[in-house]
Amino acid sequence: MNNAVLRILKTPLSELWIKGLDLIARKKRRFLLQLKYKSKLKSKSIKFYESTLINWNHTSSTNIQIPTTDCYLNHQFNLLGSGWVDVGYHAEACGLHEFQYPNQNKDLKIDSDGNWLSSILLKSHISQAQTIWKLIQEIHPQYQPIDWQRDFKSGFRFDAKVIYFKQRNLFEKGKGIDLKVPWELSRLQHIPQLLIQALQGDENNDELVKEGICQLLDFIMANPVGMGVNFNCAMDVGIRMANMVVSIDLCKQIASDLMTPEIENILAQYLHQQMEFVLEELEYNNGNTSNHYLGNISGLLFASAYLPPTPLTNQTLAFAIQELNTNVLRQFYKDGGNFESSINYHRLSAEMVLYSALLISSMEDPIQSRISQYSHQSWKYVAPLNSYEKNNFKNGLLQKDAIQRIPSIIQFMQAYKMPNKKSPQFGDNDSGRFLNLIPIGQVITHQKACNKYENLHDKYAQLYPKEDDHFDEDLLNHSACIELGYLLMGWIDQSNAFTPLQSLLSSYKGILNSSIPQKNHAISSFELLDLEFHATHSFSNGFKPTSFHFYPESGLMIAKNDSSYIALSGIRNNKQQPSLGHSHNDKLSIELFVNGEYLTRDPGTYLYTPIPSWRNKFRCTTAHNTMSIEGIEQQRFFEGYNGLFRMEDDCKLIPIIISDTEFGFQLSYREIKQQRLLKITEDQIIISDQSSHPFTVNFENQILSNGYGKLLAKPGQN
Repeated sequence: MNNAVLRILKTPLSELWIKGLDLIARKKRRFLLQLKYKSKLKSKSIKFYESTLINWNHTSSTNIQIPTTDCYLNHQFNLLGSGWVDVGYHAEACGLHEFQYPNQNKDLKIDSDGNWLSSILLKSHISQAQTIWKLIQEIHPQYQPIDWQRDFKSGFRFDAKVIYFKQRNLFEKGKGIDLKVPWELSRLQHIPQLLIQALQGDENNDELVKEGICQLLDFIMANPVGMGVNFNCAMDVGIRMANMVVSIDLCKQIASDLMTPEIENILAQYLHQQMEFVLEELEYNNGNTSNHYLGNISGLLFASAYLPPTPLTNQTLAFAIQELNTNVLRQFYKDGGNFESSINYHRLSAEMVLYSALLISSMEDPIQSRISQYSHQSWKYVAPLNSYEKNNFKNGLLQKDAIQRIPSIIQFMQAYKMPNKKSPQFGDNDSGRFLNLIPIGQVITHQKACNKYENLHDKYAQLYPKEDDHFDEDLLNHSACIELGYLLMGWIDQSNAFTPLQSLLSSYKGILNSSIPQKNHAISSFELLDLEFHATHSFSNGFKPTSFHFYPESGLMIAKNDSSYIALSGIRNNKQQPSLGHSHNDKLSIELFVNGEYLTRDPGTYLYTPIPSWRNKFRCTTAHNTMSIEGIEQQRFFEGYNGLFRMEDDCKLIPIIISDTEFGFQLSYREIKQQRLLKITEDQIIISDQSSHPFTVNFENQILSNGYGKLLAKPGQN
């Protein structure tokens, strides 16, 4: 008798009855959803409520150059380590390691009448899609459509004829397939970049605006709401809504004549349908929330603020603001760190908070006029909506506690920023962004990119033997989010020159006016351990720190000056639900950068689900420069596919602060006890390790990823 049968036999009848009713309800819901989304959704004429949402600086003095616009015009994208590849229906994929899927649409004939759409859409969706296709051709006769459903790394194609919750079934036994690839493209974060370049008054700004509009229409044409892979995750829909709103807002300000009533109606209808979809699919589990839920509410905020006032949009607007206030406090500690146990997810969530706060603060009066009379009693969605009075909106939309938490969020980021402007990679790094308005990186040769990244293997070099330059985005540079925070807080005086992003949004300087928080780290109570096994390692490159930062709730210690930096991780998730989804076994791990050179660093993440062995290879204890005990993980992994985002909550940490130059953590997990102390002098850095069990430490990186999907060929390189 297997374990599943035994569990059922041991379960009380009353509990089985409740579970049975829940199963019936879920099956009924899914049946009704299939009927709804497989049919043509009802449409009505809609216009956007606000003529402009964000006050963009139109002056050429911003001098912004987006180096990727030509690639976007040619429908080439470099996302999640793909390299700059074609994403049309006829393109061949390079493959992910040994996994490569053939292109089933390589012979697809894309005709002007739109008959080709029957190959990718259900019959009920074709008529509307053909109307949009003809409109695209009127705007841009040479436009070639993008295949939004394809994982363009492995080549596997998802299916817009299949409802969103069955997309994972399509590749249940397939390997090397990554949903994140089409999700990333379909966040549409590149379209605002195209339009910001047009905002600079370039000679080809009409071409850029037309391309942006056509890509928006193309996405709508090929992605009926609720169908295909790009509705499999409500967070991605939320991020897409925000980027669509920003794109539309930019289009209307740059070339309003191109935004015809017909186009505006199509875009507004689709935005409204996506808003309803996210409300139905809120990633809210009995009050437990994460960055996914923050993505839901941030997207709902942008969509409902831009759509016309109705009972539903006004309720949604109030709900988004209510939940933003709640989740700033729930998801960020008082010390400013984020509860996801990940530096990169801190940046993602911080962007959601900052851009949402910008929108709310700049529209306080019009939003108040819309939501002052909303009804919370008719709200029907899983997360509750409070009354106007209970939300205390009369005294301001952004609540005092939430506003007071934001400066600490920004200061936390400023503290973890290295002298080379990069961030450490403790925890997961999926390179996620909310709005990526001005990408940061460097232009290198195509050959250098192929040599630098192992993932750009021979197949990529064969398919794309380019002489063109390769824009290599710096995914570890979080400066844009910090710059936005400093701008909104007003922490820039007249002597400081605006960065390009700050120039673009200069009218919002000081809108969240707040002083820079003062951090005081209390000396913690501790007793130094004397454990059986000892080892000392020293780096001959020392430095004199000018600042020391300790974040007790986040579990992070940092000592730095203008040229050198060390960070010690004691990061664990003690506030989120116990899945530890984005945590790594990196307790007592360090990132060390001295005088322009990495001496040791965190390996990053590389991949999530497409190749589970690579996922575990990067998050296991031995991947990090902490103490490793043979065959034992700091936090035990759960089994199976879901286990790729689950760990046992095994670790307990005690901080040790002797001085600003001598500090560390004590770590215990199960029967194991360990202690790591760092001592920084001007001549050397000494790492003193102790453990109750025999251990090894490796400070030389064997594997290294500097962004999701990117695998450095030489882990020792910067």
